[in-house]
Order: sequence, then C-alpha cells, then structure tokens
Amino acid sequence: MSNPRSARDWEPQRRGAIYCSPACGGDCTWAEYQRAKRCAERLARKLPGFEPVVKENLGWHWGADALGGLIYITTGYKKWGPPYHVFASIETRHAGNYEWGSFEVRDPRQVVPGIKRRLRSAIAYRQKFLDKLEELPE
Repeated sequence: MSNPRSARDWEPQRRGAIYCSPACGGDCTWAEYQRAKRCAERLARKLPGFEPVVKENLGWHWGADALGGLIYITTGYKKWGPPYHVFASIETRHAGNYEWGSFEVRDPRQVVPGIKRRLRSAIAYRQKFLDKLEELPE
C-alpha cells in the first residue's frame, strides 16, 4: 500500500508569514525557515565535508550531514545552539539504527573525533572477541 500523501504535499508553500507544507500543518513560518537555513549553513561551514540540512516536521529543524547522511548532527527541535546531537551509522540514512553512536557534543568539531573513538573502541572489542573465538576448534 502506498503512502496516501504525495511528495507534493510535502513541498512548503508560502502564505504571508507562514511557510509550511500541506502535509505538515504545523503553521511553520518563513522566519523560522530562514533562521534554520542560516544555522545549518553556519554549522556546515565549521565541519569540512558536511552539508547543511533543513527539514520540516511540525516546525523547521536544522543540522548538517556527511557521507550521504551516515553522519548527522543537529540541535533538536527549536533549539539554536549547543549541545549538538550526533548520529552515526554505516547502515542507512536516518533508519534509527545508529551503530556507531548517538551522542552529544558541545563543540561541533568534536563530531568526527568522537565517532572515530567509538569506532576504534568497537573494533578493539570485536577483535578481542574474535581472538577468543580463535582458541576454539572449528
């Protein structure tokens, strides 16, 4: 069964101060969109390889992502500064399964080092387990 709403229902429409998609219905504003866009662009400029992201869902949300969405950083709904929430996975974009972490940072430049630390720790843990398994006969 397909989604009853078309993609066009999610295209924001401007009506005076309102800039909102019919499918959203949250009376999102043009001013909030502009602010979210500026914040996303400012955040992405601080993080080489990241692109700004602005999404609508009962309000304008903003952040930045890298590697096609495998790493996503945001502040959360209607928040305009730290702490930043980081989501990282090698799986699929925003599937809710963030294998390599979901954590907070105060400085966005901590994102990539934070993911690397978690990934190295996970690799070391798995290697330790693999080494133990090698002690067992096939």
